[in-house]
Amino acid sequence: MTGVLPGTPVNDPVIGIDLGGTKVASGVVTGTVIADRQEVPTPRGLENLLDLLQRLVEAHDAGARQRLRVGLGLPGPVRDGQSTFFSNLQELNGTRLESELARRLNRTVVIENDANLAALAEFHCGASRGTTTSAYLTWSTGIGCGLILHGHLHSGRHGMAGEVGHTRITPLGPMDGSGTVGTLEAQISGAALARDAGFVFGRAVPVPDLFGLAATDARAQTLLQQAAAHLGIYLHNLQLLLDPDCVVLGGGLFQHLEVLLPMIEAARRQTGALDEFTPLVPSHLGRDAGIIGAALLARRGRSP
Repeated sequence: MTGVLPGTPVNDPVIGIDLGGTKVASGVVTGTVIADRQEVPTPRGLENLLDLLQRLVEAHDAGARQRLRVGLGLPGPVRDGQSTFFSNLQELNGTRLESELARRLNRTVVIENDANLAALAEFHCGASRGTTTSAYLTWSTGIGCGLILHGHLHSGRHGMAGEVGHTRITPLGPMDGSGTVGTLEAQISGAALARDAGFVFGRAVPVPDLFGLAATDARAQTLLQQAAAHLGIYLHNLQLLLDPDCVVLGGGLFQHLEVLLPMIEAARRQTGALDEFTPLVPSHLGRDAGIIGAALLARRGRSP
């Protein structure tokens, strides 16, 4: 990447890009207002992805009639401003995607973990605004968590804070994309649920369809109950570790919060160690949290 630039005034437009395991979302953000929002499937392969990102940025530039600063959220840890590995986009491991994109665009591309950016956005202008310590939990293709401690984003010494998808919850079991056995992501991520549903039903079952099936099919109900129980136990442990003011729930699976929340609460409240429980609050920014967080990053010109 090129050198750090001075911060951009909050009302100047910038480009925010949210790169996920299944989709790429982007937009031109002024304040917290998103214009020219784009959302497309994530292409496979470095060159295809770079081509797409370059087209999106150039189209946003053209619409704004100026070259805009770019912030990019990535689905993996970021250390010292550089990506490390991608569990759900393994073909990008070791590629330094951000450096190649900066070279193509001839400008700085500032990066951070996608869950961290969503946590930052919710803290500044969303569900956790006004708190001191909060967590943002995303449950989608993968699982991630962004942490705000005493008003500041906490990514840890190696950029690994909040990488809860790789938390080991059993000594055995399936392996996740990092090669770690028995992790939360390997057990209950969207990708894991789709895998298990395919095995149970003998055909491909998109995860959103599981929620419809669960109304009448005990097998689908059991898959969701088991996943929610694992997540409830994790949230119990998170409270004992950090005791945050709230946990913001984001990502595609939490669009079905009315089904999942009672199951999650039943699991996390099976304890005698706690008599009060951290509030679980839906994301206020929804699918735009990553874009807005990436825009905040672009304005700063550096990682938080």
